[in-house]
Amino acid sequence: MPTDGGFTLDAEDWQVKIDAARGGQILDCTWRGHEVLATAQAGFWPADSHAGCFPLVPYSNRIRDAAFSFSGRRISLPASGFAMPHALHGLGWRQAWSGAQSGPGEITLVHNHDGEGWPWPYRARQQISIRGNQLHLTCEIENTGAGPMPAGIGLHPFFPRRPGTTLSLRAKGYWATAPDAPGLPNGWCELDPEADEFAAKAVASLDLDHCFTGWNRRARITYPDTGFSLSLAASPALSNLVIYCPQDRNILCLEPVSHVNDAANLAGLEPTQAMTCLEPGGLLSGSLVLEAGQAVPPPGGARPGLKC
Repeated sequence: MPTDGGFTLDAEDWQVKIDAARGGQILDCTWRGHEVLATAQAGFWPADSHAGCFPLVPYSNRIRDAAFSFSGRRISLPASGFAMPHALHGLGWRQAWSGAQSGPGEITLVHNHDGEGWPWPYRARQQISIRGNQLHLTCEIENTGAGPMPAGIGLHPFFPRRPGTTLSLRAKGYWATAPDAPGLPNGWCELDPEADEFAAKAVASLDLDHCFTGWNRRARITYPDTGFSLSLAASPALSNLVIYCPQDRNILCLEPVSHVNDAANLAGLEPTQAMTCLEPGGLLSGSLVLEAGQAVPPPGGARPGLKC
């Protein structure tokens, strides 16, 4: 039963603890005792814990200077306190969500927005469900207003980062950023399609805060010290992947999102990288599946670098 916005899913070897009242976040997620998400401390909002998983609505990552134009109208947003002067991660992670649990392995969370801080009303929904050795996470947004609105969604999971952790994925390229403007794109870099740059890549060697595009919506994290592995599979709507893995912090984030950073201010983007224009009643929905299992030994050999 929920207590002060808290819910627990306990089924199929999974235990998932959720704090609906503080950003609709997942606080704790384990499978057969393995830590699937980095464990967050109860009682803290996502901005303070740097762990767990939280939803990104109605946009992902940064909007430069907390402002953009839409349909000839200049839009100003509240700036994030620690990403000044930019807006960050939308509104959902700073709002209370309501929850309705339909069984030991499934819950639906809802957040309704009336237009304050983002000048369009919307309804956001999360569904978290357990199916065998898979955890299914769905995030969606519906335009409940009378006119069109720009929209984006995503999920912001923090994964454990331990000695020996490796990451595997494929992508066509990424948006580079300037050292003095973290998270804000300043040019697209191509990844060599013949190079498997992220084939069992040692996480300790990475230093990233970039949005990758053209990824095949699959990734794998392995933990050789425990023999545990985690596979990620995202739906077509989440066609971009923000990787936040700074060398100087014990953080590993793989964030599947519907648009690239600061898409609201970037012209000429490919449709899969741009924000979605939702008409009244329109719905944008995306999902992420986390599949738990045994680790596969990584292939050996050196890997070529990036072509930028």
